[in-house]
Amino acid sequence: SRCKSDPIYQPRRVIMVPNHTPVSKTENLAEIVFKHFSTRFTSLAAGQFDRIWADACRQAQFEILKRLTACFIFEELVPIEKIDPQSIPQVTEDTPPSRPRGAYRIGAADNCVFIPVEAQTQCARLTPQSGLLHQVGEGSIRKLTDPIDFFDTMIAMVDRFALPPEKVSQTRSAIQNSFENLACGISFKLIQKELRLKDTDPAKPTVNDLIHYEQLVTTGHPVHPLTKYRSNISIDETLKIAPEYNNCIDIGFVAVKKEYFHCSVLDPLSLQAWLRPDIKKLLIRQLPPMSNPEDYRFIPVHSWQYRNWLKKQFDADIKEKQIIPLGQSFIKAYPSLSLRTLYVECSEKGIFV
Repeated sequence: SRCKSDPIYQPRRVIMVPNHTPVSKTENLAEIVFKHFSTRFTSLAAGQFDRIWADACRQAQFEILKRLTACFIFEELVPIEKIDPQSIPQVTEDTPPSRPRGAYRIGAADNCVFIPVEAQTQCARLTPQSGLLHQVGEGSIRKLTDPIDFFDTMIAMVDRFALPPEKVSQTRSAIQNSFENLACGISFKLIQKELRLKDTDPAKPTVNDLIHYEQLVTTGHPVHPLTKYRSNISIDETLKIAPEYNNCIDIGFVAVKKEYFHCSVLDPLSLQAWLRPDIKKLLIRQLPPMSNPEDYRFIPVHSWQYRNWLKKQFDADIKEKQIIPLGQSFIKAYPSLSLRTLYVECSEKGIFV
């Protein structure tokens, strides 16, 4: 497995043995995803999910691999040469689906990666064909499809920098995290598409057009190699709060003593102005007995932060009653692409804020 204890690094030149994602890890991830999705799509069968999940993993691998490939080419971290596509060695059991429009060779002649290119445009956008090849010496050629395998191979060629082992390990973990989140998002969209064709897909909730289109975005940033990287958030939590799963989540609240509250807007009270009167009454009822509501400011808190971060970060303030948790289920909101930014509907005006 990939963890900080990987015994693979040297100070100047990194030597790695390709280390693919263990099957057991992918299977465990699939179990979590199926359990979550099957509660939302009651007609989803296990066999149907397994087929979709395998397709989603292949697509996610290629999407992350595409971004990593573009990163190494355009950042020129290793020697790169644009070559004639016809000079790429052929692997008889798996020929490219079509003639590549371009090709690159990365690395030295005795240890290089051939990248056949399907399409290339501006802004570092590059689409490689699926047949990336790693050649060592004259005869040893193997195909690269796993983005971490590709990263390991490339980093082994990077001797321009003294790469700390912990930095390489952190990046590999981030690539794995990006792959897992992307595979989950793609599988959700594939399930939606298949069930919609069978007229068994649950009705789409009525939301603002902006939110609807943000929730359609699955693959994330088109160039950044760590698209969908979400550190410190488990897959199980991500499935509940990320926008690509058409989520509608709760907003919690805390009461903060006004002498400990600072707001950078010109009018600090304007932060409270968006609260509906009925919600404000509920919040006041959650205050300790005999408390004066004018002594507090009510602050919205993301449900994930309320569960996982609030007590850990402000435990002393909570014990001193400077911060009072009021509950985590007062208002419904829709997550945006930035994950932590939420859109709340104002029922009186029919808009989102």
